[in-house]
Amino acid sequence: MSIEDALRALNGWWTSGEVNRELAKPYRRKLFSDVRMVFTFHRQVILLIGLRRVGKTTIMYRLISDLIKRETPRRVLYFSFDAETPGLVELLEVYRRTTGID
Repeated sequence: MSIEDALRALNGWWTSGEVNRELAKPYRRKLFSDVRMVFTFHRQVILLIGLRRVGKTTIMYRLISDLIKRETPRRVLYFSFDAETPGLVELLEVYRRTTGID
C-alpha cells in the first residue's frame, strides 16, 4: 500500500467529514480532558505511549472527532506507526501533496 493510500485509509474523515463511531467511542477517560486541554491551548504534536489496549488510540480518535467539528477535516492528520512506516519527513511531504495543506 502506498503512503497516500495509507493516509486516506487512516483519515476517513477527509471524505466523510466525521470519525467512524466505532473508532471514536463515546466513553471518555479522564486523560482525554488533559490531552484535549494541552492540545487546544498549545497546538502541539501529541504522542501517547503506554501499554497495549489501555485506550491510547481511542483517546486520539475522540480528540480528532472533537477537532474536526472546528477545523477543516483535511487539516487533521492521524497516522499509526505500528507497522513498518516511512520516515516522518516523507510522510508529511505526501500529506501536503495529497491534501494541498501546508
